[in-house]
Amino acid sequence: MAGSLLRVLSPADPDLVLLFASHAENLAELSRKLARKLPEDCSIVGCSSAGEIGPMGYCAGTVTALAFPKGSFRSAVCVLRDQEHIPVSEWMQVLRNFRMDFNVDDRRSVFGVLLADGMARHEDVLVATLEATMPGMPVIGGSAADGLRFGRTCQVVNGVEHPGSAIVLLVETDFTAHEVSFSHFSATSKRAVVTAADPQNRTILELNAEPAAEEYARLAGIRADNLHPPEFARHPLVLRTGRRNHIRAIRGVTPRAGWS
Repeated sequence: MAGSLLRVLSPADPDLVLLFASHAENLAELSRKLARKLPEDCSIVGCSSAGEIGPMGYCAGTVTALAFPKGSFRSAVCVLRDQEHIPVSEWMQVLRNFRMDFNVDDRRSVFGVLLADGMARHEDVLVATLEATMPGMPVIGGSAADGLRFGRTCQVVNGVEHPGSAIVLLVETDFTAHEVSFSHFSATSKRAVVTAADPQNRTILELNAEPAAEEYARLAGIRADNLHPPEFARHPLVLRTGRRNHIRAIRGVTPRAGWS
């Protein structure tokens, strides 16, 4: 694996390499193997995923690597620790110093990349903290996954694992960078109101004053005993915020007949 990646990555003389793998057991070791052959100042950052997009489309059990050549890119990495405990004031200070130390060149484009521990379930707070400390900064990325196992995610920086953390990167480039946003779904006229929930664990207990799983199945037009990931993907929940619709992914049905 490392050898085949190096044959493609090395000629790019990268400043940054991003790695994504649905099976993350060997991600740190793969990172270290790449570091031995890539430039010493190249940052190698990666996380586990729910699947990858490769030459044959969506796949699992593979590794996707992205290289950012030094000739056109400059990057820096920041690790926000203890995501589960939400140390917001600490994060804000760390992010302000991180942005200041990066010393953005106003003549170039800059954007952020976020790789967060999805099992911590505090992405909303994290994103709000990023917006407060880096207002107007376009940020891509999201939550690290564990395939469809929902166990332990993995975030790696230069061969070192950072469990429970959120990795934030700043990337500066002499290319023009623009936000491109599109939706592969269309909202329907069906509406649901969350009437009971466990916000800390991001679990919906009731929709429209009915058990969440049963009401979701009714609205989606499927049997309640047929609730599994493929059906969740076919019938996503869509949250309207401002003028945009956002999919809220369903992980599974809980013993209390809600979902998270």
